Amino acid sequence: MGTTTGLTLFQRLSQDLGDYISFATTTPIAATKLVVSTTLNEHDWGQNGSFNNWYILIDGVTNAEVVRRLGSTAYVSSSGTLYVYGANLQVEAANKTCYLTKYSFTDYLRAINKAARTVCPNLHQKVNNRQLITGNLMPCFNWLTTATLAHYTSPAGTLLKIATAGSTLNGKTSAKVTGSGANDKLELDSNNYPPLLDCMGQAIEVRVWVQAEVANDADITIIETENDGVTTNTNTSTTTCAAGQWTLLELDRTLDSDLTRIQIQLRVNTTTKYAIWGEPRLTGIPVYEYILPDDFDDGVVSQVRMQSSSLADDPCDDMNPRFGGTTIYPRVISRYFLDGGTEYNFLSIGNDYVDNYRLELVGYAPLSNALTGLTSTIEIDGKEVELLLPKAKAELAKIIKGTPSSQDTAVFTQMQYEGELEYERLKRTLGMARPTIKMNIRGAR
Repeated sequence: MGTTTGLTLFQRLSQDLGDYISFATTTPIAATKLVVSTTLNEHDWGQNGSFNNWYILIDGVTNAEVVRRLGSTAYVSSSGTLYVYGANLQVEAANKTCYLTKYSFTDYLRAINKAARTVCPNLHQKVNNRQLITGNLMPCFNWLTTATLAHYTSPAGTLLKIATAGSTLNGKTSAKVTGSGANDKLELDSNNYPPLLDCMGQAIEVRVWVQAEVANDADITIIETENDGVTTNTNTSTTTCAAGQWTLLELDRTLDSDLTRIQIQLRVNTTTKYAIWGEPRLTGIPVYEYILPDDFDDGVVSQVRMQSSSLADDPCDDMNPRFGGTTIYPRVISRYFLDGGTEYNFLSIGNDYVDNYRLELVGYAPLSNALTGLTSTIEIDGKEVELLLPKAKAELAKIIKGTPSSQDTAVFTQMQYEGELEYERLKRTLGMARPTIKMNIRGAR
């Protein structure tokens, strides 16, 4: 499935409502409140003031996606001059495309985004996620922002989400850590992630792929704090890593049996230098529950399959893993960690499977409803757009209804009714098929 831009959806929805005029300025916009285009004569019926109280959207460079109301001075038909409310516009070096509508572009986007949130499961984004690894006690990378990971403590320097080809390995994203001071780190701490304490007295293996800017400048460090709260044991990996190449770092350790704190650090040793980290894994104890990847926030897991290929020393390191083998029948549960706090969704598999095999989670999630402008996109195209538009029409009617005259209220109520009716009619033929559910339904959402 492809994507559709905010511009296309705005054009389609406004055209369906008969509320769309596109034009190019015939005089470049200056530092005034004027927008001039003689082509507006084709739409103004020769009447001054024709576009008063309409909205203009400017697709400019210095006036990028500027939305203003019109009519600070009445529109002049003879010269095709519009007058915007608010501050003076910015100077444009050339003529630019603009759009005139009776309803604000901002409200159009709000309506489309709201519709996208509410049409699931009839419209959704398909999810195929391979982040989880059997036996891995460490959480996968779930990004709260592009610079913040859930559960992990950020470095003193900078943390950046990476999702570009060549900078990720066997995962959806990587974490780029740029050091501030020596031995800066991305850290998982049992104070914030209590399940780490289950490793006390156990032989564990920690593995993580890294691409370091400087050779031998990245390591895994485990710090154990004894039950006196003071004494610590520190162990660091000794794996060498070439600059700019992916290397699998390894650290094996039997942890002490009476600990109050465990810290696992992914360190970059030299200040101002960076290391790009894949998703780490820690194995050595049975794991029956895994925090769900954020792909399934508000979504549904329909199927879970276990990796069938096994070419690398650890199967999860296969570059092109296959998933034609075991189908798992888990359930999704919601609960808190022992210390309370945030509630998380877990995949509960009920069995202790062999370590280091990837799990493929298949399902769907709501559309991202993240349109912010003309060039941003939503995860549908083709016939799916035809189903989203009537729902967006109904949502726009709710937004603009406000408190106008009783006659206008009736018009918008009718508009909302028509949009909802059209959506209900079309969803039977244009709605998307959902993956077959192969889950423990009692616990599935």
